[in-house]
Amino acid sequence: MEFSQSSSPLFTSLVKNQLQFDNGYVAVSDALGLGIELDEELIAKYRVN
Repeated sequence: MEFSQSSSPLFTSLVKNQLQFDNGYVAVSDALGLGIELDEELIAKYRVN
């Protein structure tokens, strides 16, 4: 899996609970769907209408 090393706030803060890696694999979350929670305030800050 490719993993971005970007320091962009859209990369570092967009997802509140980053994916957890375990020995080169992404750990499966117990959360619904993809198991991530987006930062809605950050999305609103950068939204373009």
